[in-house]
Amino acid sequence: MNEAFKARHDYVVHALNCLPGISCLPGAGTFYAFADVSRAITGPRAVGDDNEFAELLLNEGGVAVVPGSGFGAPATFASPSPAACRRWRRRWSG
Repeated sequence: MNEAFKARHDYVVHALNCLPGISCLPGAGTFYAFADVSRAITGPRAVGDDNEFAELLLNEGGVAVVPGSGFGAPATFASPSPAACRRWRRRWSG
């Protein structure tokens, strides 16, 4: 089971790092990933904050995430599933 969580985590971190304006460092001991979306928030699809960015992802990409400001880390969000990363990449990258 730990191997499956690590594989999922590694996939999600890699997928997030492939998206424009997103950077994500791998975490140790967790299957969550917290990505820095600050450049995406101020990029071509500029939005006000991570909450608006999460709404954009949900409405335009069908991807549900948790804004990092809820955890005291603005402009980050908890990782989506691998399937959500694939949907987001298709929609976000055009």
